[in-house]
Amino acid sequence: MFIFFIAASLLAYLNNKMILLGVFLGLSLWCRPDGLVVWAAVICDYFIQEYLPGKRTPNKNNSQRDGNHKKIFTALSTAFIFLAAYFAFNYFLSGSILPNTYSAKLEYYQHNDRASFLENEVIKYFTQSEFSLFWIPFLIGAFGILKSLFKKERNNLLVFLLFITGLIGIYYIKLPFAHRFGRYLMPAIPFYIVIALSGVKIFLDFINSKFRNSSLLNFLFIIYLIVSLGILIDNNFKESDEYTFFCKYHNDRHVAAGKWLKANTEKDAVVATHDIGAIAFYSERKMIDMAGLITPELIDEINKPSYTEYLNNYFNTHRVDYLVTLRNWFEVVNDNPVFVPVNAAEFLEVFKYKPSVTHILPKTVSLLNSSAIQMLQNGRPSDALAYLNRSLSLDSCSSRTYIFIGAAYEMLRDYLKAEQSFSRAVKLFPGYAEAYFGLAKVSFDQNKIEDSKKFLDNCLRINPSYAPAVQMKKDLTPSANTAP
Repeated sequence: MFIFFIAASLLAYLNNKMILLGVFLGLSLWCRPDGLVVWAAVICDYFIQEYLPGKRTPNKNNSQRDGNHKKIFTALSTAFIFLAAYFAFNYFLSGSILPNTYSAKLEYYQHNDRASFLENEVIKYFTQSEFSLFWIPFLIGAFGILKSLFKKERNNLLVFLLFITGLIGIYYIKLPFAHRFGRYLMPAIPFYIVIALSGVKIFLDFINSKFRNSSLLNFLFIIYLIVSLGILIDNNFKESDEYTFFCKYHNDRHVAAGKWLKANTEKDAVVATHDIGAIAFYSERKMIDMAGLITPELIDEINKPSYTEYLNNYFNTHRVDYLVTLRNWFEVVNDNPVFVPVNAAEFLEVFKYKPSVTHILPKTVSLLNSSAIQMLQNGRPSDALAYLNRSLSLDSCSSRTYIFIGAAYEMLRDYLKAEQSFSRAVKLFPGYAEAYFGLAKVSFDQNKIEDSKKFLDNCLRINPSYAPAVQMKKDLTPSANTAP
């Protein structure tokens, strides 16, 4: 829809339909705040073209210029009616003239590396395999537009180039992040292709000036179209599996969680989550948005180290009933989820929020623990402990951290410290099956078989299907069918 409003605005502008231009400029803004880039592109192009005396056209007299000014004023006046209504609507909803989502995204992503944004999300994005036949013609087309500008000749494609550079520029300055699949920059794609086709025309005109052979030109253009179509079809086939994967991924997690909440919670239940889309739509429950998109009072706290502590206090005040998180976004410890849609990464977990129990780890702690896990997997328990001790200094209430510390000490054969760590995890979270399993292993390593069996029983009472404990229980229990 946004692309449609942009295209309609530029078409109306190039065809001198000023009322329609104003309407579509206004609608583009109501669709997304980046619509203001279209406004800027049109205004810049107008003044460049208006005050650019051409070599092949007579200079405009004052009456002609005044007439054109009136037309653009009519368009902008129409657009400003939409602008005023848009600002009023947002201010009435949230106390800000721009949407909550704008402020939230800005706060969350504005510190991203801008050089990386240009390299990976602009240059690599617009030169990837799908665009293999477009990016060089685009450069030729852009050169042709700039050449016209320097020669003081009108070029209708200038407004397209202004829009593309403006869109990339505003994201570079304000929000250096194009999001998954480069979707924030997708509105530039149609105009990128149009300029690329103008580059193809420049190339064919050059060939024509050398060979004067229309058949050759037609042949080259047909070959270009056929190859472009082939690349399109080939990429569609290649990406179809990825498209299917992501559809299934979100259906298995977010849609399933939303449907579970609708079926298993009271209608007045309050749900906190950081990914509100499908979860809010399918659950039909009141949402607290941990990413701030629809809960703007959280925005100022998002990047503070104390954000998780702030969230816990906020949840208590606003009587949150359920918490839905992806583990790699907000890791919850000291509690078991009441629903896990699919037992595969990324893990989406639904918790019944318990103010004195449910504990959200600070992101720094989660990152340190992730690094420690890598060290443990690589057989480097001492290095893992260095990360885990730093983690513990930032948050001493994480049962999961103590589990990893216990595992590290077990690898070092320091069974006393391993046992102390697993016991601390159990104290913080009595329902932690993995902690009891850790105690069972440490007891077994010290030849305390009866203690090991006791801890295994505790583990399996909490989680009867915990596979490592089931197997260890079999190994410790003599088979009834064993021959005397």
